[in-house]
Amino acid sequence: MEHSGCQTLPVLDDQARLVGAISVTDLADRLGRAGDVDLGVVRDAMQVSPLRCAPDASPDEVRRLLSRQRQPAVLVMEDRGTILGAIDVYQVLAMLDASPGAAGPEPDYVQRVRGES
Repeated sequence: MEHSGCQTLPVLDDQARLVGAISVTDLADRLGRAGDVDLGVVRDAMQVSPLRCAPDASPDEVRRLLSRQRQPAVLVMEDRGTILGAIDVYQVLAMLDASPGAAGPEPDYVQRVRGES
């Protein structure tokens, strides 16, 4: 997470099926409960039903989902279950803050979430 800048990572089984997700929030919670350095295994800290949204979800829809569930990011998934990526609270804030009339190219992460790049 630290090297990639991702706030949430999908957890896949040995057949590449989504079984959960783990976020920085989950890790922080686990660290707060750990009596020693051993944090256990991912299965013990992950969310079994991770937050998901469709590629065409609006920034406001994603903001509401993140706020309601108090998570730092949401997985962007197609109907058939293909994970396209993740969008975090910072990206949502940047999209909501962007002026619709602003000049310049659309941010790359917006195109990735839509599956356009």
